[in-house]
Amino acid sequence: MALLQRCADVIGGEVVLLDAWRSSGAMSAAGKADCRSSIEHISIGDTSAKVIVDNIIDKAKALSDTDVTSVPSDAALDFVKNLEQNLKTRSEWDGPDLEQLWLESALAQAKDNAEHAADSASGILRDCTG
Repeated sequence: MALLQRCADVIGGEVVLLDAWRSSGAMSAAGKADCRSSIEHISIGDTSAKVIVDNIIDKAKALSDTDVTSVPSDAALDFVKNLEQNLKTRSEWDGPDLEQLWLESALAQAKDNAEHAADSASGILRDCTG
């Protein structure tokens, strides 16, 4: 279930990106607070994307070979590739230099991307276990 790990990697990448922006000396105090809030949204709590995907991966690891009845669909693979590309695109932005509205948009995109990765992981597990 390597595709599940790729979903987790997207979520981890979002956290790393936002933490790098937050840690930048050029980021405003408000921007730092917004980054921290987004990181917490993505990675802390039972309903966070990180915890959801970690739980899905743990469940997948506990499955026997006979429990896995199919491979992930091409659509699932394409969707995860899109999530990875979204992260890569934002990774090329200079977060601390973004105007406030652009920063808010980038933070919302990071949260959405992480949530979509969690939803995708859930669908992949469901589809592969029949």
